[in-house]
Amino acid sequence: MDFGFIRKEFTERMILIFQALEAILLRTASDLSHFSVVGTNIVKRLIHSYMRLVYAALYSENHRMSRVCLTLLSAMVAQGPDTARDVFSHFDFNNKFLPGLVKKRDKKGRPDVRMAYIQFALSFLIAGDTAVLIQVLELKDFILDIFRSGIKEDKVSTVNLLLSTLKTKVVQNKNITKTQKVRFFTAEVLNHVASLYRWNGITDVSSKDFKVW
Repeated sequence: MDFGFIRKEFTERMILIFQALEAILLRTASDLSHFSVVGTNIVKRLIHSYMRLVYAALYSENHRMSRVCLTLLSAMVAQGPDTARDVFSHFDFNNKFLPGLVKKRDKKGRPDVRMAYIQFALSFLIAGDTAVLIQVLELKDFILDIFRSGIKEDKVSTVNLLLSTLKTKVVQNKNITKTQKVRFFTAEVLNHVASLYRWNGITDVSSKDFKVW
């Protein structure tokens, strides 16, 4: 029996299932918001019954599987503050393999695991309420690892997404205290931001669209 073929078939089916669920969740979080209860129920079912499978896919050696899993997690968070809170409270941010995901790049500039990780991290800032946002900022390395792992080499669109989200959701957020902001924007973070003056990544959007600070 060809177990390699069986594993490949299983992986492809898993990817298709994750992509289908992501597509549904993205719709229930946007133009089909009147079906938000359906999206919320999907998220709850995934969290309470299938997280072992999600983790297996997330930390798979197959980069495509990891990327698709991360985009599904982002869609789960995007349902709104309640699901963002549920995902945050059930996700294991202490897994020793999590930091490795943000280092998985595609050198040709195609969608990769790193970009999916960044979108997952930022989804909490975009969809979460103030309590979740503060909890995410207080995680030791979750967002900081994005800066540590070579932000200077990211595409313009990625850098713009990261900095503009931090600007609108953290810096300009009046519900976050000055102390909490200072605690997040450490000297290390600010040094990484300053290093973008020596940016050498891929230009995938016009420089006219790159207006952040």
